[in-house]
Amino acid sequence: MDFSEPRYYNIFEELAKESNSMKEEIMSNSKSAAKKNRNSANGKKRVVLMVNTTPGSDVYVAGTFNDWNPNGEQLLDKDGDGNYSGTLMLLPGDYEYKFKVNGDWFIDANNPKFTPNGLGTLNSILTVQ
Repeated sequence: MDFSEPRYYNIFEELAKESNSMKEEIMSNSKSAAKKNRNSANGKKRVVLMVNTTPGSDVYVAGTFNDWNPNGEQLLDKDGDGNYSGTLMLLPGDYEYKFKVNGDWFIDANNPKFTPNGLGTLNSILTVQ
């Protein structure tokens, strides 16, 4: 520590910094709470879907929740380890879905619930409570 030059402590400057920091935290928490209340008010639930595949893949999930849009909901591999995930906000009910990995369709291997579809293959079933 350098004691050669006096350092003046300005209590008002420190209080202003602390006040601004608290203001930012309160605003952030208010926005999160408002978003959470908006989602719970409209009855939607947060659902996380995950799939493990080759790192660097293009991974999407499609189903009755997005009219089977094959590029509507992209799953991300945040760590580059092949574990892809995505979050959906869905109303309670049953949904059919599949993963699309590099253009090929797959059911959810981690979900034992599935049903035949009109194409001669299977769809995974997601139940949101």
